[in-house]
Amino acid sequence: MNTQKWLRFTKRSALLLFVAACVVPSSAFAQDIEFTGYGALGAEFFDKNPLVDYNQNFYFEGKFQANFEYKKDVEAQLDFRGESEENRVSLREYSVKFKGWKRLEIEVGNKKKPFGLEELEQREDFVAIDWSHVNQQFEEYGFAGRTLGILASYEYEDKDPGYPFSYHFGAFQNNSNTSFALARGSYHSGPMRYSLGYAYQSRTKEDMIQAHAFSADIAYLLKDFKTGFEGFYVQDPIESIRRNDTAVYSLGIKHLTEFEIDIDGSFIEEIEPFVLVTYFIPDSELQEYNVIDVRFGANFYIDNDIFLRLNIDGLFTKTRYSDGYSTDGSSVVLELLTRFKD
Repeated sequence: MNTQKWLRFTKRSALLLFVAACVVPSSAFAQDIEFTGYGALGAEFFDKNPLVDYNQNFYFEGKFQANFEYKKDVEAQLDFRGESEENRVSLREYSVKFKGWKRLEIEVGNKKKPFGLEELEQREDFVAIDWSHVNQQFEEYGFAGRTLGILASYEYEDKDPGYPFSYHFGAFQNNSNTSFALARGSYHSGPMRYSLGYAYQSRTKEDMIQAHAFSADIAYLLKDFKTGFEGFYVQDPIESIRRNDTAVYSLGIKHLTEFEIDIDGSFIEEIEPFVLVTYFIPDSELQEYNVIDVRFGANFYIDNDIFLRLNIDGLFTKTRYSDGYSTDGSSVVLELLTRFKD
């Protein structure tokens, strides 16, 4: 057995031992265990020059999540992900949740930073296949994505109308000397929701900077129809450092409308069309250079947890190096996704 094969074998064996160490003791002492996740396979076709980059991609991916309830008010979660591009399984999240208080939950672990609405969604539950363009940009800035931290939160419930609020307060720290804090609050009035958010990021060592981000959203939410707008004013820490600590702010606007149509067909039970539009300005002082992302599609439900997804994404980018808008990166994606819950 050569060195590379031995290393691969060792890594896989270590991962299996880690899973066993986490699951077996937990299974012995937990009051309840629930397994959830999804599997997906799809095909993507891009508007790209095939001489420069691939213009198609066929993929599969999956998620396996184990939720352990140790006692009435304590839960733990392990989240494993795998995808065909990397051809390996990795631990995406480990967290512990404490629920012993009214209108308060505290989580510690490798959690998403809920600066925007998409960070409150799961991949398998989000109406589109991919996250919006603005959310992907803010993850590059460090204002989205997962990292180690502590999060205090409460989600509004219809059965508790006397407290029409939701909130998230969090503090995070990663291994690259970056600290992060956020506060997000929502007010609920019937089908309407109004939210404001603020996030702070501090980087030390070579790339020292303090960056700020602000968000606001409004939504109209019914069981079979949802529509809303989000607005963002976010400091780009990477570009701010490059420009010798001159604060560079990006602007982002997002609109999402989705609705459900019951057709009760012999094969397709429900269709869920949507429209997702984002407008992103990398530098708020140079608004003539921007990115417009227009995405529309539908989910076709064979069952509540089995559905076909079609996304058509028009990505229009204008930079200082182009006379007009480029469509490079536009795509058509078809995916089959199945969710499971034990």
